[in-house]
Amino acid sequence: MTPTATAHTEAELQAIIYQGMRQFTPTFHIRYKGMIANLDAALTRAMKRAIAKDDYIAGTIQRHGYSYEGYDRDVDITISLTYNTTAQQEQFVQQEVRRIVTNMTTRDMQDVEKVQAINEWLVLHTSYSKQTNGNPHAAHTIFTEHKGVCQGYAMAAYAMLRQAGLRAHYVTGVILKNNEPHAWNIVQVDGHWYHLDVTWNDPRLQDDIRVDDFISYEYFLQSEAAMCKTRTIHNKGQLRATSERFQVMRDIPSTLLRINGTFYSICPSYANGKLYAVKDDTVVRIELTENVPRLEPIARMYALGIVATATHVYVIDGKRGNRITEIDTLTKQMKLLPTDAVTKLCIENGTVVGYANNRVVWKHEIAQVQTATKVVDHKSGAVVRQAATKDSRTLAVLPQHTVVHVYDEKGDWVRVRVNGIDGYMLQNKLRTS
Repeated sequence: MTPTATAHTEAELQAIIYQGMRQFTPTFHIRYKGMIANLDAALTRAMKRAIAKDDYIAGTIQRHGYSYEGYDRDVDITISLTYNTTAQQEQFVQQEVRRIVTNMTTRDMQDVEKVQAINEWLVLHTSYSKQTNGNPHAAHTIFTEHKGVCQGYAMAAYAMLRQAGLRAHYVTGVILKNNEPHAWNIVQVDGHWYHLDVTWNDPRLQDDIRVDDFISYEYFLQSEAAMCKTRTIHNKGQLRATSERFQVMRDIPSTLLRINGTFYSICPSYANGKLYAVKDDTVVRIELTENVPRLEPIARMYALGIVATATHVYVIDGKRGNRITEIDTLTKQMKLLPTDAVTKLCIENGTVVGYANNRVVWKHEIAQVQTATKVVDHKSGAVVRQAATKDSRTLAVLPQHTVVHVYDEKGDWVRVRVNGIDGYMLQNKLRTS
């Protein structure tokens, strides 16, 4: 942007102001060649429309103003803006967002899976705090200090959602309980708008207890009606989130238990398009990629922790001495593993790890989730079955040329994922794509 740009109309004023905002320029001048009458009204409208043009810019501007002097067709306008960030910081944010989103998403991921990955990354890498070196309202602080407040969370989420190719907006409102301002996002999934509050999906636990891997889904892809139970929404008439497709998420609990002085974090675990959780002493599964996700019981047990992989769920079994029970996600068969008692399960560097009071007592390397992409190579198609046997229940019949993702082998059978379905297929029905 040149030190002094020239404008003849209100539309040109708006374009120049918007360009200055995009470059996070704090002060710049405009030579205005129009009439001075009604210039105040024109500048007010131009500033308002420039800010409204970009959600991210709107979230970075703390104060804005203008002054001018001169005569008709020769007016010197000074635009003054205060941001919660700088141009250099935003360059870093763009690079970091591009790196993170590229590493966490793939071409075959559905919209909901991208949102889930972004929500999970922010929750697991960020702590709510006003005590930061940088501005806690800025995305830059989220990515450099991994701390911030709701505005920082929402700005970071907005940048990541857009980088993932999703339509999204930055939303503000007021919390009903304490009348405090709040910020979150609205995102489009499969043609419908949903609210996403990453800040409230990262609970601040009571009694100064902080669990790094604690994550909630209570405010994940919610409708406007659900969100309005806790807040008012500014400008809610512009984008209506009316779909209740993911209302089941409100029933998924995240729990922190204290038993004999030991804390157990019981949170949902995501793998391969599915969310596994513990509800009412039952391990349940939600197929996020289904048109209408629903809770499906997998196993009844007193679970004190849970992690999921593409093929199995691992549970701290509270009724079996806190040892680990392995559940096959297709057959639902359970196996008690020969481990010591554990207090925490997590996934680290492609390995399921069991801890007992901060000491590693068990490890299990996860099979590669996707080892190959293959194509159905049989004129009459191929059957996807629940288990690796010919008499197992049929899950789907795939026509010739259907692309499937293979991520496990079992003799003559391979385990595949296609169109949100997990199952087994005979290897001789497939060829390498």
